[in-house]
Amino acid sequence: MKGRDELGRFLPENTFSKTPPEEMEVLVEEYCKHRALGLDKESFVRADYRTIEKNASDLQAEKIREAEAHGWHIWENILRLVTLGQNVTLPDGTSIMAANCNPTLLIFTVKSKMRQVYGDKLDAAVKVDDYEKLDYTKLSDGALEEIAALRSNGGAGGALPA
Repeated sequence: MKGRDELGRFLPENTFSKTPPEEMEVLVEEYCKHRALGLDKESFVRADYRTIEKNASDLQAEKIREAEAHGWHIWENILRLVTLGQNVTLPDGTSIMAANCNPTLLIFTVKSKMRQVYGDKLDAAVKVDDYEKLDYTKLSDGALEEIAALRSNGGAGGALPA
């Protein structure tokens, strides 16, 4: 491909501002094969997955979605079968022997691979800056004294909003 090295990465002298349609078709096909094996989008070497997903046509985007669903199916099947004590043969021909597998490690692998569904919900954490203003007129005298003590104590245990 013009302007790229043997691994498909852009060369420093590349002047293309957008991937040509014929090259995009090849990249999408390779990317779909990669994702259909259950591999992470971040590990696709030939191009940045964001470029592929951003420039994909509607039809290509649907192919990518189908490939990702197939990759998810592979990992869900691995987890299901191994936790049931059955051996699994992967698409590349290698096998996971249930007797030699640690289900806990497999669960963490699936949580890593499928973060959107099974990963820890870090984005659901409460932000420190997102607090409601206190209506001091509705607080008891004891609560007001506790707040005053915390503020005079340098905010030990967390600073309260002014």
